[in-house]
Amino acid sequence: MHRASDLPLETQLPARGNRARGPARAWLALAVAALLVSTAYVLVIVLVRSGFAGLIGDSEVYFHTALVLHVDFALIVWLLAIAAMIWNLSLPAGGGGRWPYLDPLLAAMGISLMLFSALLGTGRPIISDYLLLLDHPLFLLGLGWFICGIGLAALRFSMATWRRRTAPDWRGISELAVRGSVLAFCSAVAAFFMAAGLPWETPGSLPAYSRLFWGAGHLLQFRYLFLLIAAWGWLWHQTGTGPRRAGKVYQALLWGLMALAVSGPLLYLLLDETRIAFTRLMEIGGTLGLGMLLLTLFQGAPKARGGRGADVFTALAAYSMALFVAGALLGFFIQGNDAVVPAHYHGMMGAVTLACMGLAYRVCPRLGLMAPSASTIRLQARLYAAGIGLVMLGLILSDLPRKALASAASVDLSLLAGRISMAIGGSAALLASLLFIVLMLRAFLHAPGKGAWLRRPLELSD
Repeated sequence: MHRASDLPLETQLPARGNRARGPARAWLALAVAALLVSTAYVLVIVLVRSGFAGLIGDSEVYFHTALVLHVDFALIVWLLAIAAMIWNLSLPAGGGGRWPYLDPLLAAMGISLMLFSALLGTGRPIISDYLLLLDHPLFLLGLGWFICGIGLAALRFSMATWRRRTAPDWRGISELAVRGSVLAFCSAVAAFFMAAGLPWETPGSLPAYSRLFWGAGHLLQFRYLFLLIAAWGWLWHQTGTGPRRAGKVYQALLWGLMALAVSGPLLYLLLDETRIAFTRLMEIGGTLGLGMLLLTLFQGAPKARGGRGADVFTALAAYSMALFVAGALLGFFIQGNDAVVPAHYHGMMGAVTLACMGLAYRVCPRLGLMAPSASTIRLQARLYAAGIGLVMLGLILSDLPRKALASAASVDLSLLAGRISMAIGGSAALLASLLFIVLMLRAFLHAPGKGAWLRRPLELSD
C-alpha cells in the first residue's frame, strides 16, 4: 500500500531536532481537538439553517451559541494551533529555549475554559465581526490564555530563526511565508491593543466589540494567507526544484504582504476612521495572494517523485486552490451584508482549512505518527471540497441575511434549493471533518515504534 509518507526528501518540512517534536505533537493534538469541537457545533448550525430548528428547541439561542463556538474553534483555535505546530517544526536544532511545553499547556488551559463556559449555558453571545464571543469571564479568560500560548510559540520561533536566510526555491518560499504568518499574528495583536486604547462610546455593545476586533480580524486574514501560501509550497511543489526566475517574484510578493501586515496597526495612528482603510488593506493583500496563486498555476503541476503518496498532496493543494479561487471571485460580487459575504468567506477559509489538513497529514511521519493511506486522504479531501462548494452554492441560492435565520413564512423555490444544497454540502463537509479527526486520532493511537519517537533522532529520511 502506498502511504502518504512516501515523499521526496528535498521538500520535507523543516524539522531540525528532536526537541521540537513533542511540543509540535501537542499543538497538533490541540488543533484536532479544536476541530472536533467546531465540527460538533456546526451540526447544530446545519440543522437550524436547513429549517430543522424544531428538532433542537429554541433555535435562536442554540444558533448563536453554536455559531460562536464553531467560528472561534474553527477559525481561531484550529488554525492558530496548526500555525504553532509549524512554528515548532521550523525551529533549528537546540532552538526554542526552556520549558517548550509551556506554550501548548497555556493554550490547552485556555481552550478548556472556553469550552467549559459554553457548556455552563451562561454568557450572552456577541456576534461581532471576525471574533465572536460569549460574554462570560471564563470564556474571555480562556481566550486570553490561549492567545498567550500562541504568542509564546511565536516568540520562540522569531528568536530562533530571525537570522536564517531563505532561498528562492519552494522550500525557502514556504519558510518565508511561515515567518510572514508570525509577523501577521503580532500585527493583529498590536492592532487589538491599539483599538482597545481608543475611547469607547458604548462599552459592551455590539458596535464596540466590532470596532475592537475589526483591525485585528483583518490582519489575521493576512496570517491565514501566509499559512495558505506555505501550505501550497509544501503540498503543490514536491519535486524539490526551484521556481527558476519566478522565485524572486514570489519573494517580492511575500515581502509586499509583510509590509501590508506591518502597516495595519499604524492606521490607528494616521486615521480617525480606520474601517474602510482596513478593508482596502485586505483587498490589496488578497489581490497579491491571487497573483501568487496564478503564478503558481503558471508554473504548472509538477511531476511528483513519490508515487501515489506524493500525487495525493498535489491533488489536495489543487482542491484548496479551487476553493480559494471560488471564494476570491465571489468577493467581487459582494454588495452590502448579503449572503455572498458568508459564501465568499466559506470558500476562502475552506481553502485554508483543507490546506492545513494536508499539512497535518504531511507532518505525521516527522512526528512519529502513522500516516493515512493516499486513497483515504484523497477521499477525505474531495468530500470536504465538494461539501464546502455546495454550502457556498446554497448560501447564494437561499440569499439568507448574514448571521441570521430564515423566516419560515418566506419559503420559495430558490430558498428551498439553497436549504437542500446547504444540508447536503454541510453534511458532506461534516463527514469529511469527522473522517479527518478519525484519521488523526488513529495516527496518534497507532504511532509506530510504541514510544520510539521519544528516543530516535529526527532525520530527513523520516
